Amino acid sequence: MVSYMFAPRFILDRRLDFWEAMEMSRHTVNPLWFNLFACILLLTLFNPAGALRLGLGLLISVPFTFCALTTAYANLFGLQSDYAQEVPRLKTF
Repeated sequence: MVSYMFAPRFILDRRLDFWEAMEMSRHTVNPLWFNLFACILLLTLFNPAGALRLGLGLLISVPFTFCALTTAYANLFGLQSDYAQEVPRLKTF
């Protein structure tokens, strides 16, 4: 899980194919594996703590988790996509 944690962000940000994104994530994460494992472990403990009070804490802990992982991705790789010029449109019938 740790080695492939950035694959979805590669697919969205750099528009890579599934296997390319998986391999790029694995090759980059392997040297930093223990640091990123500690980060995921802390986030994994943070989310159940948010669920203790009738699940209302999840409204804070889940977005925080996604923001933390996206920030880690941006710090390691930088953000490259620019969807301002090419916004995907749904086809109308």
